[in-house]
Amino acid sequence: MALSEYEQKILSELEYSLFAEDPQFGESLSGKQMYARSLRIVRWGVMSFVAGSVCLVTFFTSLFVLSLLGLATMFVSSVAALSSASALKRMRKVPTSHPSVRIG
Repeated sequence: MALSEYEQKILSELEYSLFAEDPQFGESLSGKQMYARSLRIVRWGVMSFVAGSVCLVTFFTSLFVLSLLGLATMFVSSVAALSSASALKRMRKVPTSHPSVRIG
């Protein structure tokens, strides 16, 4: 859902006031840190998914409980990786109006 011009103006004013009042906090919310964090979660999610699939295949016939643990690991890691990947996609599409915020 797109924002109206009035809503975009208010959002822009809020961003500028945030950076003016507390530049350190505003920088912590910038795209670089959020982008790096999301990318790190995606990487860990992929590695955890691989580890869970290895656990599932290895222990499927001998220790069924550990194979279920591997399956649960695969599910949780895929949800985390996909949600962070969608956040990365949104960050690339949404330009920021403040000049000091750069993404990527």
